[in-house]
Amino acid sequence: MDIVTYALLKKNITSALSGVQGITLENNRTIVFTTNEGSQFRITIPTPDLVYVGDTEPPAGSEYELWIDTSSDGTTSLNKAILSAPITATTVIGSVTSGKTYPVGTSLEDILRDILTSYSRPTIVLSTDPTTDVYDAVEDSLDSITTIARVVKGTDSIISLGFFVDGVEDVTITDNVADGGTFSNIHTFLPAAKETFVLRVTAFDGKNNTTVTKTITFIGKSYWGTVDDGIITPTEEDIKGLQNQTVKNSRSLTYQNISVDYGKILYAYPKSLGALTKIADADGRDYTQSYTQGEVTVDNIDYYYYILTDSIGTDNGYQRYT
Repeated sequence: MDIVTYALLKKNITSALSGVQGITLENNRTIVFTTNEGSQFRITIPTPDLVYVGDTEPPAGSEYELWIDTSSDGTTSLNKAILSAPITATTVIGSVTSGKTYPVGTSLEDILRDILTSYSRPTIVLSTDPTTDVYDAVEDSLDSITTIARVVKGTDSIISLGFFVDGVEDVTITDNVADGGTFSNIHTFLPAAKETFVLRVTAFDGKNNTTVTKTITFIGKSYWGTVDDGIITPTEEDIKGLQNQTVKNSRSLTYQNISVDYGKILYAYPKSLGALTKIADADGRDYTQSYTQGEVTVDNIDYYYYILTDSIGTDNGYQRYT
């Protein structure tokens, strides 16, 4: 055992750092020291459950003096690192990027605090102006949109804030972002947008990126209502003539107070939302097999439709489509 490794097994581990020319993090939990002679030794912090105060594991977020495994033969040998003050750790492992280097002369305690001291990413709340996130693909268009990012700094100062539209960076802000705040970006569409797009905001603090997204959807209307007994295969005209219609980004629908003397219930929506998995009444009874599924084009958009195979009469019907 060389003198450096022997020193590591002493309780005052920092005494081993004389003669070190390089200090690198190997994998977020292993510190690699390179001596002036070119040899290397490592200190590995194996798992959070090997960090203790005395003989008991501390609760999350508590303060403790650090004990680490410095054995060279794979056996558990907990040795106390002499710290100037307890470390408060809520994120024990993984807050430092692998490959990070430290200046020669950096104390082991400073390295341990860098690895173990609690770390939190920045957080972002994203909103838009206008606030609408679902538009009619036939009737609506969008000339511009403002992305608003409310950013809260985590442990480290924020370095940059990026605004993206459909994966393309619109702008990067680096001034006055260190402590967080509210930032906005106006994006103008040429020509006006009529198709779904994704907004993204990314905050970088030197260690990690925090990213939030919001999808602005353009989609065809959903239609539902009742039709005459004689309709078997509904046409675009039949669907657009139904009593109810709305723009929504889900196939799920609860249709209540259905009134029909003798006819059929019909529900149609854009095919991009996927096929229904179940149709049920108010008591949960499965009516899926009572419907005929088909496809039709409405305003040049592919639709699924579900129509009752046999006509009924009801004045207070209920169907839930999921």
